[in-house]
Amino acid sequence: MEKFKLPVIRHFDEVDNLSSDIRDGELLPDQEEKARAIAEQIMKELENDSQEAVFFVTSTRVRAMQTADLIINELQKINPDVRTFKVEEKDLCAIKEGRFILPKDYQPGDYFIGLEVAANAFSNYLYRHGDPLLLKDGTYKYPELLKYFESSGENYKEVLLRIYKLIIQTHKKAHKLSKRTKVALLTHGQPAQMFKDLNAVAAKVSAGSIDVQLGQLADLCWEEYKNRDESERVTGQTDMISIEYLENEDMIKILQSEVDYLEALD
Repeated sequence: MEKFKLPVIRHFDEVDNLSSDIRDGELLPDQEEKARAIAEQIMKELENDSQEAVFFVTSTRVRAMQTADLIINELQKINPDVRTFKVEEKDLCAIKEGRFILPKDYQPGDYFIGLEVAANAFSNYLYRHGDPLLLKDGTYKYPELLKYFESSGENYKEVLLRIYKLIIQTHKKAHKLSKRTKVALLTHGQPAQMFKDLNAVAAKVSAGSIDVQLGQLADLCWEEYKNRDESERVTGQTDMISIEYLENEDMIKILQSEVDYLEALD
């Protein structure tokens, strides 16, 4: 079977805004050059694969949707005949980090130390981001978080489940689209990195060089991330990566097994 090339695009630079219930913000201005570079890559793939349209599946966050709009605009400049479509998918969002307790003088874009404190505590499948974690004796494991978070966010299990399930659903649906249409995912740094690491594991599964045991997938992805040169990590820069190996039927079975495994954890 010919590999199904599915680009994953990280959103462009934005004003980091923590002042709403979700962490979101408008894109910074003057990023058309980035959009043009991504559009040119997509156009090259369209030409190589004899495709005529692009179907963008984007996170529901403002910065992701605005990035998609910029890329679509540049695609139309390159070739007005290219058809584009855009739909929103909440499972492509970055981790829900909880509700912040911000300083009274907070302005969008300001550094917030609570995010760093919470990241240092975020250590296993079931721990919720920003949770001070009440213990049986009435004390807190992370009491320092009490002054930074009004409520906690997602845990790693929930993030893994929505990404794994999305890949399985995309595998089932994407091939039903016209062969002349390219699907592209527009997401955030952490999900994009997860896709990249999963694709690296999937490539090894496809080559028969690795045997993934139940419950081992997230750890294997973490090893891929740690072993990757910092310049190749999807954090802080704009990336467009291809995850063609995730269409492998063996990998889809592994993902489904991991979904069952994670859903049984409590």
